[in-house]
Amino acid sequence: MSTHTPTKTSVKRGLDMSPAKKKPKEVTSICKDDLDAAILSGVSKALKEQQRHFDASVAHAVKEALEGTLIPQLTILQEEIFTANEAIRKVVSDVKHQASEVQKTHATVQSLHATVRSNNHDVNDVLTKLATLQDKLIEMEDRSRRNNLRLVNLPESVGGSNLKAFLVANLPKWIPSLAGQRIEIDRCHRIYGGSTHPRGENQKPRTVIFRLLRDADRQDILQGAHRVKPKHDNAALFFFPDYSPQTSAKRREFTPVIDRLNDRGIRSFLQYPATLKVEHGGAQLYFSSPVEVERFLTSQGTHELGEQPTRSPQAQRQNRNGEQPQRPPPSQRQNRNREQPRSPPSQRQNRNREQSPRSPPSQRQNREGEQLPRSTQAPPENCNASPAENRASPPADATLMEVAND
Repeated sequence: MSTHTPTKTSVKRGLDMSPAKKKPKEVTSICKDDLDAAILSGVSKALKEQQRHFDASVAHAVKEALEGTLIPQLTILQEEIFTANEAIRKVVSDVKHQASEVQKTHATVQSLHATVRSNNHDVNDVLTKLATLQDKLIEMEDRSRRNNLRLVNLPESVGGSNLKAFLVANLPKWIPSLAGQRIEIDRCHRIYGGSTHPRGENQKPRTVIFRLLRDADRQDILQGAHRVKPKHDNAALFFFPDYSPQTSAKRREFTPVIDRLNDRGIRSFLQYPATLKVEHGGAQLYFSSPVEVERFLTSQGTHELGEQPTRSPQAQRQNRNGEQPQRPPPSQRQNRNREQPRSPPSQRQNRNREQSPRSPPSQRQNREGEQLPRSTQAPPENCNASPAENRASPPADATLMEVAND
């Protein structure tokens, strides 16, 4: 196939034969406004077509992005939210279960509190009854020992194997008032000293405890020993009543204050079970604890130093104004040189109880409401203490010392 190459003549002939050549001259001329409008219309169509293609491309790109990235992420997030919701529902269920258990526990605790309160009340009642029974037991033990006497400082070398006969033979020698009187001893022994080795000469001899058949003999021995201060081979002998360990411990607490009272020349008597009676300034004072005695001694020491009691502000104002304050009648005036004496224990009433525990033994009633009889007793010093620890000033008349015996 041959290729035809147009020549300049054929091209010119084609241009002359084209329709544009055949149009009139006035038709080929276009005004500027129409041309601008045509251009604007063409550009607008082109832009719209371009916008359409661009929107399609963007939509396709967004779709691909969503399908490739966001949708999987949203799916994963949805699964995680579902898992979290399941966990939350489980937690809510557990919380509800725990709340139910807490309510049950609270109800149980409330019930236990009520039970504990009831048990505490019962325990307090039991403790009160136990204390009462202990007091009765101590009192019964003291009563069982009322015919016992303790002999302190008797040398270990005397008495031999028949200490009972030795005491019966020597009691009238030590205490002349017992001469001609038949003293009967039920049993006698030395208190165990806690050592199996022989005791040396410088060691304190063990205390002898013996039981008399008659309480009257016990009182006679105590009173006679108080008057004559018996001795055996230049060894001073001391006779003491025998009490239970609890009563002895209570009485032993008064030893320091009794020594201080003796140093000041104040007469004191230790009554059963552990009440200190003090005679001072014509008055009788009763103390149930060493602390009260210490306060009394402190007040006495203050008065001995000459300190004057502080006057009230009203009396000071009256003196500054030149007026003499009115003094109370002598019957109502308190002695400033000593402590105001207390009323007898039989007249002191406790606010919470009918009878104060400091009442004298002669007026003390037992728990069954029966009046306890009186009996005389020599100074009931500490049974287990040494003679130096029991220097209480004994009364001249043994009837001042009273013991709640049958």
